Amino acid sequence: AWQVVFDQAIPEKLTVDDQGQQTNNGIRIQKVLVHDEIRQSKIPLLVLSKADTTPKATVIWTTDSGKAALFDKNGNLDTKLQQLINLSVFVVLPDLLDQGELQTADAATTKSMQRTVDDKRAYSAFTFGYNRTLAAERCADLLATVAFAQTLEIESVNLLSTDGSSTWAAPAAAIAGPAIARAAIDTN
Repeated sequence: AWQVVFDQAIPEKLTVDDQGQQTNNGIRIQKVLVHDEIRQSKIPLLVLSKADTTPKATVIWTTDSGKAALFDKNGNLDTKLQQLINLSVFVVLPDLLDQGELQTADAATTKSMQRTVDDKRAYSAFTFGYNRTLAAERCADLLATVAFAQTLEIESVNLLSTDGSSTWAAPAAAIAGPAIARAAIDTN
């Protein structure tokens, strides 16, 4: 049912562009740009792991404001993020539509969950009839992130949703089915 409502599945055609990596305080930080070819969207990701180990699991961590929410003003890791990396897992941090690197000027000034069409005629179909909701687009971006995580050759892909990201994380987890081993979704 979720797949029908959100009109989305885990994408089968992805292109991954490695944007480089660095090691900082024993943590490998890799920048990746995932292209969902069917939707013609690009999702910037950070993949973090301990530099001296080979992770056996992946945790995709979503937040309401993207990957930057897990770093302080000086670029230091959030303590919970550091603890997760210390467990020797890949931590994948995405910027979904209108988050972080993908944030538009509109999104920066408003926290609306629905984008609107700027039209003189006050008719809701111009907004709701033709455009997928922001939650649906972020769900689709998250499913592309799951597809990417499956390419990391690990035992399991897990989902952690915090800070108001449950609106798109819960449907994505349901649609992904067995592709996600475990999901922890904070609904506030």
